[in-house]
Amino acid sequence: NVYFLNSSFCKGIARNRSLTNLQITEIDSFEGGVFADLLPFFEHNGNLRSLEISGCGDSDVGCREENIRSLISALSKTKSSLRRIDISCNRFSDEQAAKLIGSLDGHLNLTSIHIESNEIRGEACGALRKLLTNPGCKLKKLYLGSNGINDQCVPILTNAFNKNNTVKTISLGGELLPRRGRRKEDNPITIAGWHVFSSFLNNPNNLLEKLNLSCTNIDDESAKVLVNALVNTKMKSLDISSCESIGAAGYQAIF
Repeated sequence: NVYFLNSSFCKGIARNRSLTNLQITEIDSFEGGVFADLLPFFEHNGNLRSLEISGCGDSDVGCREENIRSLISALSKTKSSLRRIDISCNRFSDEQAAKLIGSLDGHLNLTSIHIESNEIRGEACGALRKLLTNPGCKLKKLYLGSNGINDQCVPILTNAFNKNNTVKTISLGGELLPRRGRRKEDNPITIAGWHVFSSFLNNPNNLLEKLNLSCTNIDDESAKVLVNALVNTKMKSLDISSCESIGAAGYQAIF
């Protein structure tokens, strides 16, 4: 394992044009400017299909802003061959996440985005809406667990989901991955938010097949609202594990 990412290492990668998968995970410390050193790699490697920069939320705070700016620049320059991106568990703020998502505008071949365990709020949700409603969007899987998404964010996302005809997997659940620091119930959506979200589930045009709501604060009333909305959907998989607020009445409504 590499726990410190320095400039010389990144300059070596920058000369590569064949990598299809790049993973930079759980790095404890960054040398300032390392992502700037990677710019030639992102700009000229047309083979890159999967990029993961995750679990770096405990990196040197003093270097992170510089690296985030460089990462945004790199993603803006990356060729559109990218299919999957994972920027989860980095503690990106709402503003930072919004800029990173905005840098994906040109990546219309993306089919999977992991952005769990950051600090997404309204600004980042607005950037996701723009991405999801692009007529050229091919996104099929979106992972948003443990972000602090609240009732104010839900209408923004629901509006985007209702206008999108490609997404088949949505995760709002907070699966527990201790090494990455995911926490339970970090998307504090109340019954008001679930009512709004149910309008998407009720939409006969949605293609959703898999929905993860594990470790959320769904209670009995919210469970009833969601289940009623699932009657005529194409859903194949629903994960409500570790939803500790669901009682007997909620499970009775589900089953």
